[in-house]
Amino acid sequence: MLDDIRLAIFDHSGVLSDDRPPVYEANMVLLQRRGTNRITFEDWLRASKASAADLVESFGHRIDRASVSSEYAEVYSDIVVGGLAPTMYVDVPEVLDQLKENSIRLGIVSSHPTQNLITELGGYGIRDLFDDISGADGDPVPKNKRLVQMCGGFSFRPDQAVFVEDTIYGLQHGKDAGVHTIGVTTGYHNRERLEAEKPYAVLDSLKEILDYIA
Repeated sequence: MLDDIRLAIFDHSGVLSDDRPPVYEANMVLLQRRGTNRITFEDWLRASKASAADLVESFGHRIDRASVSSEYAEVYSDIVVGGLAPTMYVDVPEVLDQLKENSIRLGIVSSHPTQNLITELGGYGIRDLFDDISGADGDPVPKNKRLVQMCGGFSFRPDQAVFVEDTIYGLQHGKDAGVHTIGVTTGYHNRERLEAEKPYAVLDSLKEILDYIA
């Protein structure tokens, strides 16, 4: 059990929301527009990066990162409106409600564009449960710095916060920020990759977090 946790910060994609299908399609559109052929969903998961801009760069394209981030937000929105929508993991409302009952503040630090975050959270009916939301717009501030900023905004020390992530990149940023980290296997990276980053715990469902911080 983690002691004196005052703030629980969540990544969005792969932790609260299973948006892998529309994110995959949006990433494929960005690559195809630049002359790179589609890859399979499984290959994309293995190649996935911390952001769409990182993925495009990893295929050898020279880009303006802010421009690609804006392009991604537009493409992703079009794909969702077209019918390929993300879904909320079923245990999310119960977990958030329990944490709020225990007077733990809730935040999100995500590589997802802010407006997309707000729209999805509103559609899930959980927007008002969060005390702070930090999305990625333009060429965003790295997650480690946003985690420290969020802790400071509540006047909490980093060691009074836990960051829940589904990728190795997020876990690395959490460690850099000095917050506790917990991995979940419901999203982009598997247990083996997450455990290699040595977080406090790796969980197979979000609900298990209540055994550690509630």
